[in-house]
This record gives sequence, C-alpha cells and structure tokens, in this order.
Amino acid sequence: MVAMRRGPNAGPAAGGGAPAAGGGNANAGGGGGGSPPRSDHDGDDDDDDDDDDDPDPNRQTLLEQCEGYPDRVISGELAPADFIPALVELGLDATDIEHWVDELEGRQRALLEAARGRGRARGPEDEDADRPPTPEGLEGEDLERFRAERDRVRGRRARTQAEAVELMARRRLAERIGRMFGVGKDDGGDDRDVGNLELDKFMDSLLQEQERRRERSSSTLSPALLAGAPHLADLAKQAVSDPHIERTIRLRRLFAGEKNSDNLVDVFQAQPLAEPLPRAIWKLIIIDDYVDFKKLHATLEGGHELYEAAKDFGGGYALVKKEQLGKAKEIRTETEWYRVFGAWRAGVVAAYPHRASELDGYRIIIEGLFRALPHFPTAGINVDADARRNYAKGRFRMDDRPAQDETILVHMFDASRRAGGSSGGNGGSSSGGGASHAGSGANKRALGAGSVGPLPPSKRPTHSTICRNWNLGLCGEPCVGQRRHGLCIECGGGHKARDVEACAAALAARKRALAGAGTGEGGLGCRGAEAEWWRE
Repeated sequence: MVAMRRGPNAGPAAGGGAPAAGGGNANAGGGGGGSPPRSDHDGDDDDDDDDDDDPDPNRQTLLEQCEGYPDRVISGELAPADFIPALVELGLDATDIEHWVDELEGRQRALLEAARGRGRARGPEDEDADRPPTPEGLEGEDLERFRAERDRVRGRRARTQAEAVELMARRRLAERIGRMFGVGKDDGGDDRDVGNLELDKFMDSLLQEQERRRERSSSTLSPALLAGAPHLADLAKQAVSDPHIERTIRLRRLFAGEKNSDNLVDVFQAQPLAEPLPRAIWKLIIIDDYVDFKKLHATLEGGHELYEAAKDFGGGYALVKKEQLGKAKEIRTETEWYRVFGAWRAGVVAAYPHRASELDGYRIIIEGLFRALPHFPTAGINVDADARRNYAKGRFRMDDRPAQDETILVHMFDASRRAGGSSGGNGGSSSGGGASHAGSGANKRALGAGSVGPLPPSKRPTHSTICRNWNLGLCGEPCVGQRRHGLCIECGGGHKARDVEACAAALAARKRALAGAGTGEGGLGCRGAEAEWWRE
C-alpha cells in the first residue's frame, strides 16, 4: 500500500482532504480541512512530511492520477459510473476508494453550496441569459407583479436543479460503494430505502417538469407574448390533441422557419419520384397547403413544364406569363384522379413521412365512392377537392371517415339526383317524335341548376349534349343546362373550341348562322345571362 496525500485542488470548502491509499479507517464525515487518516496507524506531522518527501516516482504518479479523478467527474469528462472502476484499475482497495468517494462528495457539496449562496461571480450577461424579456406596456403593479413572479420561478428552478444534482450524486455514490462491499444483494430484501423512494418521486417530478418545458419551448408563441396574454397558452394546449396532427404541425413550422426555402425545394426535387413535381407545387406541399389537382394534372402532361406561381407585383397585382394562363386540366375519370393523387401523395410523404398511412386510408374512402357511383366519377373527384380544401382550413386526419361524412353526403345526393334525371331523359328520347322533344325539355327543367358532371358514358355525345358555352369559356361548373363539358363541340376532341383556331372559326360561323336564323337558344348549354350573350 502507498499513502495518499491531499491534492492541491481540495480546499477546506471541498469538505475534506484527499484520502490515503493505504488501508485503515475511513473518515466518512468528509468535513474539515485536514488530510484524511493515514492507513494502519495515526501518523504525526513528521511522518506526513517524511511521506511527502518520499522520492518514489510510482507513488507520486499514483497520487496525481487519483487527485485528478474527482475533478474529471465533476467536469463531466469522466462518467460517474466509471469513477470506481477507474480507481480499481489503479490498484486501490475498497477502503482507499471510499476515501476518494468522500473527497468527490465533499467537492460536489461545496460547489452546490456555492451555487445556492450565489458565491460565484456572475456577469450581467449570465443573469439575463435565461430571463424572459419584460413585456411592453406593463406599468405599475402589473410590472412589479411580473418581475416578482419571474424571480420566483428562476429561484425555484435553481433550487430544483441543485437538489436534483446532489441527490443523484449521493445515490450513485452509495450504490457504487454498496456494490463494492456487496451490501444489500444477498439478503433477499429490498435495497431501496426510504431516501431512494423519495428520490424516485422527486426525479419523476423533474421529468414531468422537463416535459412541460419541452412543450412550452415547442410553441411558436414568444415568452413575452404569453406573459402579456396568458390565455394564449391555454388555447395553444387545446389546439391539437392528436400526436399525429401535432407532428405534422411541428414539421410545417420547421419548414416555414427555414430562411432559404429554395434550398429545401432543391432537396425535394432531387428525390426520384415517378411523377416529378414543379417547384410551385413543392412549395405548396412543404407548407402543407391546398394543391389544385387541375393545375397539378396540367403539369403532368407535356408542354406544361414551365408552370410557376404568379409573381407578386405589389398593390394587389400579380405578374403572370401569357403562356401560363389557363394552365389547368380537368380531371374527368377515375384513372386521371389516381394518377394525380399518386403524384401528390408521393410529394407529401417525402416531406411528411408519417402521413403515408393516413393518405392510404383516405384513398380507400375515395375508392369507395368510385365503386358506389361507377357512372359518376365526378362525385368522388369533387369530394376529394372539398376534403383537401377543408383540411387546409383546419387540420384533421384525412382518413377519419366521420369527418368526411358531410362532404360525401352532399355529393352522393347530387349524383343520385343526376342519375334519376338522366334515366328520365333516356326514357323520353326513346318514345320518339314530339313527345321525345317535350320529354327532353321536361327532363332539363327537372334537373335544375344544381346538377354537376358528365352524362353516363353509355350516352354518346352529340351536338345537343355538348355545352357550347363551355367551348366558349363562359360556362362554369356545374353546368346549369346539364350539358357535357370537356369535349369540343366541333371535332369532339378533349379541348375547348376556342383554344383551336379551326374549331373556333367553325363555332363562330355556327353562331352567326343561328343568330341570323333567329334560333339563338337552340342547343344552348346554359341559360340566363349567358344565353343573352349568345343571341347578340
């Protein structure tokens, strides 16, 4: 055994000197400024001086190594769990290790007492580092009350942290000494005393407090705003109760807080998607905003690669390139919707991976509508558009069927009414003669202005079923005359007659001929003010 001397870093405030490396009784008190007892006998000062003058280089190296371990634990360089194994590797026995445990405990206690008594100097920047700013507009009693509450919270936080560190340090040191001596392992009893149980409760409360701080720190509301308007904290807590939606909102905030959004778009555009998306669509997806499937459908077709959002010009105006006007393509079939939805879903999942299962469940809901109304795919397409608009207004799980019931009911009722009106029209047309014409007119009046979508595919489009005003760009959705949109009235192609020069000229000639013959209303797709325009 070699005797240990007190290290130069252990002052009286550290609660005791460095221990001896030889065997002997441990000075467990950890107090006083003198050196711990020597091993095997009580030596006098002369003996200490003789030991200090011992030129043994191995002993001096061992002293320096042992002296540095407590400082390394306190500074965080050495984990507390590795403290005792490190001393064992140096050749110390249990008695010597206990002395160094006392040394570590004394130094830790001295640091905690200095922190409680504010013995260490702190600059103004340290004092203000964790202090929330004073809200503007507070005066008199409100200002004093705010400052008093702030100081109280800061003082309680400092006490809580100091107590936690001290209790945890004591518990870990006690457990290590117990393992070294084999105490409480073979008696079959519970080695967790009352102090440890109290410590467990205290640590649980600390974890709960840490979780509350994490929730407060994740809020986008500043401490100054919450201090001046505390009711906003309650509103923020009640805003989201679903962890899935909360995760979506948290990612959206992170994306929105990125200063250079172009770099973020570059990252997503580099992903190997089956249907590449333009930057304007990516920007909407990143902020979890509504994406118009008609515009997205246009970008998936050739010739629409230059689609971009309008540039803000100021004063409520925007700059749009001429070739970008009308860059939208209707979705009329179930197949087209699946293609556009798949492209949109791939982009959303790239930005919000946790939404993959949600969107898969939502797709099943829309598929059910397509199966229920095979001749009216517009019903499912319109339900999807309305559902995504509602999601952009207020976040919810899109695979939540009850949240979609109202939208589904409206479009199902519309589709059933159209189905009844279409069957009535077919019956009238089969009777022949004037009765057929009268039945067709009665059918159009029965359908009313609320009907939407195309006629059943079994009915071949003719000039009498294609909407002329849609071909002129004057009829909106739904067609009040129950005429068919999406087909050119001249050539039957999937475009408006006005968009093709030859078809536009033929339609203009037809218009002039009808106007000259005084049959302005014949075959109109819409009635009212638009019919008056046709008769001009």
